[in-house]
Order: sequence, then structure tokens, then C-alpha cells
Amino acid sequence: MRASLKMVAIPYETPDGIADFHAAGRHTHITGLLRNGATLPEAKELARHTDVKMTMRYTQIGIDDQANAVQ
Repeated sequence: MRASLKMVAIPYETPDGIADFHAAGRHTHITGLLRNGATLPEAKELARHTDVKMTMRYTQIGIDDQANAVQ
């Protein structure tokens, strides 16, 4: 991964941290599941987490998402 990032001039490590595409993909995947009707326990299973608290760390759900779910 470092070589690919270097080719496109993206630093692997910055003062903000390292390029962590694994976590970014998990955030997108789990948030997409929840926004499209999956329950938190279903998302937990699909993410292969043993604890729902871990799944919740990857969610990007906000007030607007909650309002849309009620309608």
C-alpha cells in the first residue's frame, strides 16, 4: 500500500495519523447497511464483529438519518 500511495503523492503517515483504508471502508460499509434498512445486530454479523459496541464505532449515522427512518 505504501508504494501505491507514494505513486500518487499521498503520504502514508501525517501528523493526523496513517492512511487507514480498512477503517474507512468499514465506516462506509456499515453506515450504508444501516441507512438501507439493516439492523445493528445484522450489521454486526456482516462485519464479523463479536460485540455490537465495535460495530457502533464504525457507524456514521446522524440526526437526519434518524428523522428519515421515522418517516
